[in-house]
Amino acid sequence: MEYDVQRKEDCVGVYRIYRYTLARNTCQEMLKAFSKLGKLKVYDDFPKPCFIIASVDTTLKGVLGSNFIEITLYDPITRGKENLEQLLKQIE
Repeated sequence: MEYDVQRKEDCVGVYRIYRYTLARNTCQEMLKAFSKLGKLKVYDDFPKPCFIIASVDTTLKGVLGSNFIEITLYDPITRGKENLEQLLKQIE
């Protein structure tokens, strides 16, 4: 899948936050792929269902049905960004 990525300027300390604009909206299929990055939590009871996928060194979050996701890297040498981008390339 095609995407555009921008680093957010309001990063704190060694944290790095990247915002991805995806070619299509997030869906259950994507969540299944994204869940390889960490523990998945879906909040269906919110007005706009959202999800968070957390691991020791990254957090991925977004709103189901939206074409935006954000990844926070807590360690500057983590491969979380590269791992996410590999998953995005695999999604049709």
